[in-house]
Amino acid sequence: MKIIYQNSQEYLNKLIQIVNILAAIPMLVFIFLFLKIENNDYIPNILGESSLFFFRFLTFIIVTGIIGIAIFQFRNNLKIVRGMGDLRTKLDNYYIAVRYRSWWYEAATIFALAGMSISGEGIYALFYSMALVAFSISYPSTFKIANNLHLQGEDKEIVLKQKNIPW
Repeated sequence: MKIIYQNSQEYLNKLIQIVNILAAIPMLVFIFLFLKIENNDYIPNILGESSLFFFRFLTFIIVTGIIGIAIFQFRNNLKIVRGMGDLRTKLDNYYIAVRYRSWWYEAATIFALAGMSISGEGIYALFYSMALVAFSISYPSTFKIANNLHLQGEDKEIVLKQKNIPW
């Protein structure tokens, strides 16, 4: 997928847009479920008391594991992207790496929401919040882009000062 941008501000806007969309979609489900659970309108009896502890633990492991995979994969992708040629190629591939990381974070939120919908417990709000924290810590900015890509000299100045990016 090729994205079209003239300067780093346009690029950042497109990057933020994909991150915001992937973070916001599960948020609607979370709000609905959380309000239903808090008002005692939603009390599923899918799991017995004996399996709830195991299910909580398993969901926690899955959510933290997915976040860990996202971070690990993103760092590996960054190593590849840093070695690429010109700035535009680096930025195009950085966009793909950020998008994949955001998909992983969204998967973590979906697992937390699945746990919340199966058990009806509020502890899954904490698991969901962990994924949102991961989203917010990795939220893109021009400084993070320049830092993650280890840009130097003119390339760094182009990204930080929103100059036109050469084709």
